Amino acid sequence: MHCTKIYFFLILSLTILASSLQGQGTSDNFFYKDFIYFDHIKSVQFGHGNLQQSFPIIDLNSRGSLSLSFDDMEGGDKIYTYAIVHCTKNWERSELEDIEYMDGYNGEEIEDFEYSISTILDYTNYSLRIPNDDLEWNVSGNYVLIIYEGDDDDKIPVITRRFMVIENVITIGVKMENPFNVSLLRTHHKLNFFVTNKNFRITNPINELYAVVLQNNRWDNAIENVSPKFQTANQIQWNQTDLITFPAQKEFRNFDTRTLRSTSEFVHSIDITYDAATVLLHITEPRTNRNFLSDTDINGKFILANDDFDNDRVRSEYSEVIFTLDPPYKYDKDIYIIGKFTDWEAREPYKMRYDEERKVYIGSCTLKQGYYNYLYGMIDEDGKISTELLEGNWYETENEYTVLMYYSEFGARYDRLIGMRTIVSSR
Repeated sequence: MHCTKIYFFLILSLTILASSLQGQGTSDNFFYKDFIYFDHIKSVQFGHGNLQQSFPIIDLNSRGSLSLSFDDMEGGDKIYTYAIVHCTKNWERSELEDIEYMDGYNGEEIEDFEYSISTILDYTNYSLRIPNDDLEWNVSGNYVLIIYEGDDDDKIPVITRRFMVIENVITIGVKMENPFNVSLLRTHHKLNFFVTNKNFRITNPINELYAVVLQNNRWDNAIENVSPKFQTANQIQWNQTDLITFPAQKEFRNFDTRTLRSTSEFVHSIDITYDAATVLLHITEPRTNRNFLSDTDINGKFILANDDFDNDRVRSEYSEVIFTLDPPYKYDKDIYIIGKFTDWEAREPYKMRYDEERKVYIGSCTLKQGYYNYLYGMIDEDGKISTELLEGNWYETENEYTVLMYYSEFGARYDRLIGMRTIVSSR
């Protein structure tokens, strides 16, 4: 077993032990969140059908499917299997047994894979669609998809991905409002929303309905488990003072490597040798005190694509992308590159180092050809990613907000997902 895998098991065991001591433990050997467990697993995409930017949510009894794709940079062919686990609204394992939430079997092998063709770095691409002939779900709610390497006797998790199955039996109305706190007027977005349940009976909505609000499909800064404030004859209202308020951020930084034959905006140079490709991005600066600049982005996501060859699934190159940040001074906290391609995690491969001689921060990571959004962030006092010091916030920023509505009926054994609404903040 590779040293990295031994290290992973040590860290994961300690994490689970610590959680157990806090009364929040689990016997599972994986995390109930989007996570990549080994550095040789790259370019994980998971969404509805073939839409790379889509949110992984699907209607109960839908004929559609969710699609997963990833690359193994160790190449060759391996045994990868998959399983799904039904979760509570808090992303913990629910009380349901496998047979109660799914038809079929966990542990089937991923059979769809292709080897890279004429690329500098060899890799194998694996893909999976669910539901399929071997597995489908039969209740709504939160789920985690786990991809394992190895057989039943020696399998280890390599990828976990959250997804949701929805019933859509209520209507959610959402609108943007100005924050009550005047100091937030030019830096934050506030949401107000309500539920109309004309054809779906909810006996005690104040205690049985829970809302989760996401900004740009991120779970790391989600506002969760918000109960209604009051109920009228026709509507259930959420209108708490500034409770559903998010820092507006700035539009995302971006770069484009869909072609490696010429540079694009924000790409300074491209160097290709027989054994490596290197992409150097232009030097960037903090934007905290800069005026808002309108720019088209994809709200932190990334799109894998190749303008040089067909079949970009296996003909796209991997390159080392180098980021440079020129700050006014050296910060007392670590700086990370963050975006959907980092799973919104402040992870070691995306940490920048400070060059004492040049007085700049430099970071690099290995990425497949495509179009990427990103920001620079730090870890705040609450252990969460904050972009305020390096990027700033401006109310004119366009963001996508999603409201998920969970129904925890008294006496029920699982939390149903009964509604969703997505809006885009308007300038």
